[in-house]
Amino acid sequence: MANVKFSQVTKRFGKVTAVQNLNLEIADKEFMTLVGPSGCGKSTTLNMLAGLEELDEGEIYIGDHLMNDVPPGDRNIAMMFQSYALYPHMKVFDNMAFALRIQKTSRPEIERRVQEAAQLLGIEDLLQRKPAQLSGGQRQRVALGRAIVRDPDVFLLDEPLSNLDAILRVQMRADLRLLFKRLGSTVVYVTHDQAEAMTMSDRLVVFNSGVIQQVGTPIEVYRQPANQFVARFIGSPPINLIHGRIEASTNGHQFVTPDFSLSLPAGIVNHDWPSEVVVGIRAEDISLRPAGMGIPAAIKLVEHLGSENIIFAMASEQMITLKSEKETIVAPDENIGLEVSPSALNFFDPTSEQRLEPAKNVSS
Repeated sequence: MANVKFSQVTKRFGKVTAVQNLNLEIADKEFMTLVGPSGCGKSTTLNMLAGLEELDEGEIYIGDHLMNDVPPGDRNIAMMFQSYALYPHMKVFDNMAFALRIQKTSRPEIERRVQEAAQLLGIEDLLQRKPAQLSGGQRQRVALGRAIVRDPDVFLLDEPLSNLDAILRVQMRADLRLLFKRLGSTVVYVTHDQAEAMTMSDRLVVFNSGVIQQVGTPIEVYRQPANQFVARFIGSPPINLIHGRIEASTNGHQFVTPDFSLSLPAGIVNHDWPSEVVVGIRAEDISLRPAGMGIPAAIKLVEHLGSENIIFAMASEQMITLKSEKETIVAPDENIGLEVSPSALNFFDPTSEQRLEPAKNVSS
């Protein structure tokens, strides 16, 4: 396997800049996920790495080798798309062996590689079937097997789970993570699904409008988002973003809105912060309390998910989303109180929308 490096890479389509000044390093054997909304540049980045799109500026390396002028077939990569693109007239064995035959690999070696991949994926009994006789999950495994037998330096996966139903998608994302961990593979994975990005990645890259917004581990990106876009995009339900002011109080500082105020941990406010800020609060960092305690609010909607409840509550003019335990019984129009964990707050500049670093680290 090999590391991957993008150095000042830019890609334009006419007057539209799809990827702008991309600098990114992916370590050997790392599972890196490119995540973001549709049109953010993540698939274009993958296609440039695969050699399917030419760069307008910059350089791409796999290992120590510059890839800019290397044809796709000579890059020793394996790519899996949203559409599995299996040959319908070929049996599973022949689909998996096709690329090896094109490379004039010997028959015994083809047999060995296909059998090993099939055993790894648990599809040994499917080798004599055709794609029409397979389920969606089985087809996905065959497409993976076709990639594995090539023994590539880098695996490239573009939305590979999006055609599967919800239950199978959850199962397959765990299977994929375990599979690539066993293979010791370098993986570049593209998805718009932030749950996939959070659960599968060693690190993830959040894109927006062709520009990297943040690179980090899933927990780093979730707990310390670089800006409001990342804070909104990563996490379900979305983070609460509340505008207000920082004001001095007898015990230090408070975050004050027209609807409520929050006491802030001592020493957290940095001297160069603006007086007006945006506070980000994750739903799990807000606790439900009886009416008369904490921030007064009224429940507007409750989503029962079985394992937990998602509650939408109105605090005066501010809608706030929180989570509660499955045993919690509440109903719309019920008056409640809300308690916020001050140490879990994120602060953002309301103009630039960038993260404001606290004066000192506060445990979350």
